[in-house]
Amino acid sequence: MLSRRLEELGASNFSESMWADDGVGLEVVVEPWKEKTLCQLKRHFGTNQEIKNDTCVDIQITNVPVSEIDNATQDSPNLCSVSSPETVIKLDNEFEKMQIQQNQYFDGKDSKSLPLQLQSDAHQNGIKLVGSLIKSENPQPAIEKSTISDRAVNDSSSDLGPCQQDLHSLTHSSMNELPLTLPLSPPRFLRVNFLPGENSDPEISKMAIIQNGFPYPGAKSPVSQVPIISAKRLTHHNAVKTTLQIDLDIRNCDWSYEPGDTIAVICPNDVTEVSCLLDRLGLKDISNKLCYFDLLPNTQKKNARVPEFLQQSSTISEVLSTCCEIREPPRKVFLRALVDFTENPLEKRRLQELCSKQGSDDFAKFIREPNLSLLDILTAFPSCKPPIDVLLENLPRLQPRAYSAASSPLAMPGCLRFVFNILHFKSGEGRSSDRDGVCTGWLNTITRNLQRQQLEPKGYDELKSDSTITNDLLQLQIFLRTNRFFHLPTDLSIPLVLIGPGTGVSPFIGFLQHRSKMISNATSSTSIGATWLFYGCRNKDLDFLFKEELDTFVSDGVLTKLLVSHSRDSPLSDNCPRYVQDNMMRFGEELVALIYERNAQVYVCGDAKGMSPDVYKTFRGLLVSYRGMDEISAESFMTEMRVQKRYLEDVWV
Repeated sequence: MLSRRLEELGASNFSESMWADDGVGLEVVVEPWKEKTLCQLKRHFGTNQEIKNDTCVDIQITNVPVSEIDNATQDSPNLCSVSSPETVIKLDNEFEKMQIQQNQYFDGKDSKSLPLQLQSDAHQNGIKLVGSLIKSENPQPAIEKSTISDRAVNDSSSDLGPCQQDLHSLTHSSMNELPLTLPLSPPRFLRVNFLPGENSDPEISKMAIIQNGFPYPGAKSPVSQVPIISAKRLTHHNAVKTTLQIDLDIRNCDWSYEPGDTIAVICPNDVTEVSCLLDRLGLKDISNKLCYFDLLPNTQKKNARVPEFLQQSSTISEVLSTCCEIREPPRKVFLRALVDFTENPLEKRRLQELCSKQGSDDFAKFIREPNLSLLDILTAFPSCKPPIDVLLENLPRLQPRAYSAASSPLAMPGCLRFVFNILHFKSGEGRSSDRDGVCTGWLNTITRNLQRQQLEPKGYDELKSDSTITNDLLQLQIFLRTNRFFHLPTDLSIPLVLIGPGTGVSPFIGFLQHRSKMISNATSSTSIGATWLFYGCRNKDLDFLFKEELDTFVSDGVLTKLLVSHSRDSPLSDNCPRYVQDNMMRFGEELVALIYERNAQVYVCGDAKGMSPDVYKTFRGLLVSYRGMDEISAESFMTEMRVQKRYLEDVWV
């Protein structure tokens, strides 16, 4: 879809498109494609770097639709072929040689033609190699009762509690009679070396640079350590969600921000979750011993290197706390690595299913959709005992969390405010325990004492006159993220349409603060465009964020229309708006006039799954209704608005 859309916009392919997922094997399709594409990029941009023959090998890959891979058999044509036999000689990496030889040997031949190492691996794991794919030839027989970790699990889950039923679905083998297509087992490359002597000094650990100071993607500024000057709960205690507002003192930062910008907060993993993971791995006794990381001497991984975000001369506890993302659902290739360290044959088979091509639906249903963590997987499969090296090879980098600025430097100089909901996930569906969001839960924990105080301690009003406020306050590490377009226009005559339900209203508070100051500084002859805000919440008495501020903007003339919908309040009539789209349709004719005749700029902030697509569809429908456009013309108009940067979105999943 993306490729087709780019072609519609005038783009042309400089490299053949390829499709693969973890079930096919990234090493088989993606890695060779990356090699070839990198070489073509270098040629295209005329890089001065030498393109060596042993790096830019011309590997021809047959583009096989993913849907056809399920039907692959031993007699299938190769899914990965080499342009010439000499290509094998040019590859330095032995693992790639084995892959290419694998394709040549398995062109309708049996496993006896394989190199000895591949024969051995395939024999031990009951795996059949087909083309570039691995197939399990020893499915577990269907059984009425199976013992998993000395606990009987019946095929019927009617006698199990809710949490046990979820675990049963995650661990129960649903494809006992099927051969499986598995990704290649990733080659080992990392070694953890524990230093003899005493444990790490906690005080020295505090001074360590997080993640080696390795640059963060999307960072516009250096990392700054800033004090928290206030933390305040914005929602009622009976509200469904808890919304917090945090003010930061940024007077000592060597960067500035604009309304619409986002900051990234560097946060650690949950202390309890890290402790449980260390317990599960049997590493608690050595978790605070100093260690360093290097490469295995004879690794077969191509271009292997120690992940640059791993802190050298650190401890396993520190690395799992500050460097690695342990909450994100493990990818299929990670599950494939776990298979090799699982003793129980039933658990081993089920992990094979979950990382296989045939198990894609189960992987989505039981792992990705419920957002299972590494600890959840290890809890569900107790015989899986991977070494820490394997985990660190596969765990991605712990990323900072982004939050929109809810303030303007013109209105609140030296201060940056941001607002967020505390995410909470209950146990069940495979989740082994209740948990809060990684960053939102941490922010809630460290600011709890501030929240308990009814009045903001040394809040923004005192910040203006108190130069010693930063001495004894909590500190956050933040940086400014790159933002090219989600900013206010400098021309006050341009009308604005702001759409932000829930915490999506946050950047628009900054917009309105900024616009208020701009208007107050403008001359009497300056033309001021209309500003509309579509806002939505569940209950007007429980979670109406920034109500007083918004009412003030209306009374001051900064906000032309404030259109609020309440999705959970009892409607006074059938026409009572429940969602922002309802209010858009109520004022559809005026709204279309703003965007079509007066060239208003539209800003949308909030949920990317439901709200944002629905708002876009509503605009398209309004153009059909009030401008007489057909669907294609309406879509073309909306696309043109996006191209002109008149329709801008700041959304999250």
